[in-house]
Amino acid sequence: MPVIQFKGKTAVETYHHTVAHHTLDFSVKLSVLDKGEKPNLEGNLIIEGDNLLALKALLPTHAGKIKCIYIDPPYNTGDEGWVYNDNLTQPQFKEWIGQTVGKEGEDATRHDKWCCMMYPRLQLLKELLSDAGAIVIHIDENEIANLEKLLDEIFGEENFLGTIIWDKRNPKGDAQGVASQHESILVVAKNKEAFFASPALSRSKRNAKAILNKAKELFGQIGKKGLPCDLQELNRKYKFPSELVQKYSKTKTLEDINEEFTAWLKKQEFSGGEMAYDQIDGDGDVYQSVSMAWPNKKEAPAEYFRPLIHPRTKKPCPVPRRGWRSPPVTMNKLLENGEILFGSDESTQPRRKYLLKNNTTENVPSLLYFGGSDDDLLEAMGISFDNPKPIEVAKELIRSIASPKQDIVLDSCAGSGTAAQAVLELNKEDGGNRKFILVQQAYDTKENEKEKFNICEKITAERVRRVIHGYSYTTAVGKKEKVEGLGGSFTYAHVGKPLFGEYHNFGKELPSYEDLAKYVFYTETSQEFDRKALDEKTGKIGERGGVSYYLLYSPNGSKGRALDMDWLGSLKDKNKNLVVYCEKLWAHRSDLAEYERKAGRNVRVMTVPMQLK
Repeated sequence: MPVIQFKGKTAVETYHHTVAHHTLDFSVKLSVLDKGEKPNLEGNLIIEGDNLLALKALLPTHAGKIKCIYIDPPYNTGDEGWVYNDNLTQPQFKEWIGQTVGKEGEDATRHDKWCCMMYPRLQLLKELLSDAGAIVIHIDENEIANLEKLLDEIFGEENFLGTIIWDKRNPKGDAQGVASQHESILVVAKNKEAFFASPALSRSKRNAKAILNKAKELFGQIGKKGLPCDLQELNRKYKFPSELVQKYSKTKTLEDINEEFTAWLKKQEFSGGEMAYDQIDGDGDVYQSVSMAWPNKKEAPAEYFRPLIHPRTKKPCPVPRRGWRSPPVTMNKLLENGEILFGSDESTQPRRKYLLKNNTTENVPSLLYFGGSDDDLLEAMGISFDNPKPIEVAKELIRSIASPKQDIVLDSCAGSGTAAQAVLELNKEDGGNRKFILVQQAYDTKENEKEKFNICEKITAERVRRVIHGYSYTTAVGKKEKVEGLGGSFTYAHVGKPLFGEYHNFGKELPSYEDLAKYVFYTETSQEFDRKALDEKTGKIGERGGVSYYLLYSPNGSKGRALDMDWLGSLKDKNKNLVVYCEKLWAHRSDLAEYERKAGRNVRVMTVPMQLK
């Protein structure tokens, strides 16, 4: 496999390991919480901060749990004003830090900077993905070649699921050479085999319901009187007198309604795959006929050449030149189920009958046509943001990967918060319980930082608030309109202090007891640490679900309390399950086992700092 090379690669290949672990600090004020709900990491989440640090901070609680990652990273056009800010120690990175990445021809290392920025983030995103998960990335012509190579190297080219070409129906007006009117959307699984173990990358046939409803309406007319198909259009146009309608009306048969059905289909703007379902059978089911011929160039095995006997003439029908597609056992089952269509006699090769009601989904195609914009939507919300991703495009892609159950969708380049609105709308439509995690830094350009305009707070989170609560706006003609809220909640968090580094070693400045207690509690429970629940006498920092959590630690190690048998014997905890984080363990495993047996408890011991998550 070809390997991508870029300036700085050797430094960033393992950089995600050395990024310090940071806390996530909850903000009740900026959160939207249901009654009685406290900030937590189990529900919807918006994180303000550098996405590299935020992704690392999510690992203890979310590694291997994200089903769909949906991101729209900087396209590196030279007009975005994005700044390289990863704090590596090598001299070349020191020169890059804080500098706006320039245009092609103005910045010789612009592609190197982009690759250095993406590499560690893709590594962390891979760790966060579940085995059955996939990452979806929007990109354009500026970096697609580099992104494909990065994904092949990090995820493995065997896990590549395909490229979707998004035709935006509007060529770039300032292009030199061929005017591009499309973007690319790359889709990659963490583990292709696990990804396809359940239905994935499929969507409902958009017009299946309309086709089935029309067929039901027409099928109900069998045996009733009405004008033939060719006269119906004339009657609609010229309004025949009733006596003329009565004169030319006839009792409708299955053949008549199929003629009407075909005429109706031709007037619709359906896809070719949907238009193929052009027949109604005697049970009222819509179907299409498909070839049962062996699809490969080499001939099928000998048993695949068994002729099918015509049910009326009792003579053998023609066999495809290279044999049937299916083995005899499958062909017998199809015959039993009435899923093979024969001609009027044995001279016609039989075909397979596909019922639309059993095939209402289809694979996501490689072409996506959408030329719209969500500028008006954001304007109605009172939010200003350049080039927001269309909500319908996001819904289409997220729906094909994240199931309605409790799948988590992560967008670490959140921007205007489109992914969150897509998740909330999908849940409203299908009754699902998907969750979202958005990550957005406060300032993504030097201009925003200079103006102290916090994008995460004032755009990303504000949009989600308005989607949840609803909003009002005035149309261009002065009419007041109200959009009902979709409901929901989210926890708002900031990337906090660094706690420890690559090897879980504390730095020069040890974390305070409360900071470490907070980290331990939320990584174990995904819940906010309640300072009031802290019992300094015993070291208990809280409980959840019948489990009590203890931290025996002091920033001054000499004063730290040890986990020994005296300490265990002094506990009066009602819970039978204990998790104890400690700096010092002065109890033999046999003594611990004996304590568990006699006290009827289960004790899980975690050493600090090495076994911090």
